[in-house]
Amino acid sequence: MLVFPRINLAIKFTLEYYEIGRIADHISRFSGAHHYGYLDTYYENTLRTHRLMEDEIIQTILTANENAQMVMFEDLKLWLNDWRITGINIQYLSKLVDDYNDKAYVKYEQKIKEDELKFRLTVDFNRPHGEKYEVENTLIPAAFMAGGYTVGRYPKKRTITNSWFYCNTETPELIDKSYLPQYIDFLKGIIENFKSAIQKHIERYEAGKIKPGTIAIGHLQAIKPATLQPLPETLYKQTKIKVNLTASRLLFLFKMLYELKIIETTTYKELHQFIADSFQVKSKKENEQLSVGKLGRLWSNFDVEDAKFWTGKFIELHNRAKKDNPNNIK
Repeated sequence: MLVFPRINLAIKFTLEYYEIGRIADHISRFSGAHHYGYLDTYYENTLRTHRLMEDEIIQTILTANENAQMVMFEDLKLWLNDWRITGINIQYLSKLVDDYNDKAYVKYEQKIKEDELKFRLTVDFNRPHGEKYEVENTLIPAAFMAGGYTVGRYPKKRTITNSWFYCNTETPELIDKSYLPQYIDFLKGIIENFKSAIQKHIERYEAGKIKPGTIAIGHLQAIKPATLQPLPETLYKQTKIKVNLTASRLLFLFKMLYELKIIETTTYKELHQFIADSFQVKSKKENEQLSVGKLGRLWSNFDVEDAKFWTGKFIELHNRAKKDNPNNIK
């Protein structure tokens, strides 16, 4: 039985974004409730599994026979047509969140009932509500030693306030569904990146263009990777453009161009990689580098101040253009 471990790993990492725990943590981050730093690492690792998956596809094309290629591509075609990959099922994700919230609220109510029952066991209904009175101090003496008391000198009595009413200060741990569209937008980028790693190879396979030992790269035909010579460092060494913008504002500009279809690209990841490779943004940390993970998180979590910033800049440019061309000469 043929096994393609890197392909299987990429599928596993990708589909885990449909699990409710991952959804809950990302939405918690979008809402600002928690940071969950592990999400950045996992996102980077997911994109890495996509690259490793494509490496395995290319390796199989270059080194395996036609039977092995057929097994791999037929399996990939099944995954490419899986309902979680063909598109984002919004109703499924919405129901997943609703079911999670329903269970969380039932659990919350059960805890409140238990806490209220424990509270009532401590109430003295023979005393007026709000009355203060002293009781024997049953606290462990060692607890007072940290405050300078010795075992023999800790307070013998303590004052408590009799309360007839239970006050709940807790809230249920629910997923804020208003942030679900942001998560869906984020998930689309991951799914698109997964598909882009395999679609072009499947198209060539179905067109009968895949042969053992060869693979098309652009308009070139490459044979064994070992025969390729490394490029001189001067050809791929890149100097980044320094911009007086935060990462959020720079990315907002590119997202605007992307949403208006001025920029054409197949995946968010491709655009994020270009930005990370090309720009050095203004940051409190000296020489802080942009990462694909950070840009992926910001893509679905912009601040309204970013929009106001660019609105002001476009108005400024418009006014400057009118001033430079008062007669409207075209």
